[in-house]
Amino acid sequence: MNRIKKILLSEYVFIALLFTIGFIVRIKNVASKSLVNDEFWTIYFSSPKHIYTFGEMLSVISTKFADVLPLYPAIMRIWIYIFGDSELVLRLPSILFGSISLVLFYILTKKLFSKKIAIISAIVLVNLPVHIYYSQLARAYSLFFLLSIISMIFFIKISGKHRHFDIMAYIFSTTLLIYCHHFGLFIVLAQIIHAAYIMKRPKLWVCIYLCISLLYAPWIPPFIHELSYLSVSNPWIQRVSVWSGFVSQLQFFSPYFNSLPIKWIFSLVVLVGFGDLFRKKKIKEFYLLVLWFLVPIIAPLILSQFIRPIFVNRYAYVSLVPFIIAFSLGLLRVIKNKYILACFIAFIFLFPFQLDPYAPTEIENWKSAIGAISCKNNVVCTPTMVYPETVATYIAVDYYINGHLTRLSSSEVSSQCPKKIYLLSRYINPPIIPHCDYSRQNMNSKTAPFIFKNELRSE
Repeated sequence: MNRIKKILLSEYVFIALLFTIGFIVRIKNVASKSLVNDEFWTIYFSSPKHIYTFGEMLSVISTKFADVLPLYPAIMRIWIYIFGDSELVLRLPSILFGSISLVLFYILTKKLFSKKIAIISAIVLVNLPVHIYYSQLARAYSLFFLLSIISMIFFIKISGKHRHFDIMAYIFSTTLLIYCHHFGLFIVLAQIIHAAYIMKRPKLWVCIYLCISLLYAPWIPPFIHELSYLSVSNPWIQRVSVWSGFVSQLQFFSPYFNSLPIKWIFSLVVLVGFGDLFRKKKIKEFYLLVLWFLVPIIAPLILSQFIRPIFVNRYAYVSLVPFIIAFSLGLLRVIKNKYILACFIAFIFLFPFQLDPYAPTEIENWKSAIGAISCKNNVVCTPTMVYPETVATYIAVDYYINGHLTRLSSSEVSSQCPKKIYLLSRYINPPIIPHCDYSRQNMNSKTAPFIFKNELRSE
């Protein structure tokens, strides 16, 4: 009996449960959800339907889309080639990355602090809406989150007793990190500052970062090309003050999407956690968490005051790790009674975070909208003109209609009015409206070439 109890309480069982529950929560209803605007860019870069070869993909990314990094599109290109491009298949890598990150997050937290803090932190993260949402999105954010944890695990190992394997693993994981997302550079900056603070084996750190720089060298020309655009305004990223951006990030991380008071309570507990860490004089851990939390948020916000705005809440997603750890530390400081603490953690775990908290603002039901005009259920299909507002919207049409799309000239479109013509836009809900006049007014816009007539015939 004692042996069974020991097995049930073992760490391996907890890790297995953590991964399994995390995977189930993240895969729930994924196959039925329509792809959203950003996910169609994944299809564009990774599907051979749009970019035919691997080399052409790298060329397009490096010359025309320098803000996109090649690691995730490369992984997805191989994935799509093997498994296809259905909604579930496209999102499955992100679900796996998100589920694995739960386990590595537990291991990291246990290494930094204790098993108790690690368990509480993992339970909080497993049902946190922001982590669930980005683990269900066919974009690079889930992989970015995972690589930041792996990089930090080996960074911590090198800071203490280490093997040659730890050094190689840190170089490899950190290189992948900065090939995954530009904000990975801010994680590296935080690590460099912390390494300089520790001042142990400076020659080793110089050699490590020299190796990482050499491995990143092939992407330096596209990076410089991207830097040349920093003086050009970016219409979809708004400039915000440092304080406003920081506050919005706290709200972005906290649960209960529509409950501002609870968000502030959550953030206050995080502040208590950081304070308690400093009070206990765990200075190395304190500075590491503070740097990891602040640098990916504050550094781009400061840069955004002088150059083109680059700060977006989801780009600083990797700062969620120290945020959750600090919350767990604060929770232990605020709630002394172990029974009350257990009830609170159970409440966090069992409360229906699975309710989609981002639905009011993020939903883009392209599947239903395009299905309504695809004529799939009609015996006789009447040709319908579709006016996608952007390139990504055109990819959405191509993905969900999966039929023959004939390009129409501007004169053909003008002559067809006022017959059925639909505007597709991510900025309206539902994202489709019949609107001939809109097309007439925007005939000379950049999106005018993306006017198509659906000639799909039902079988």
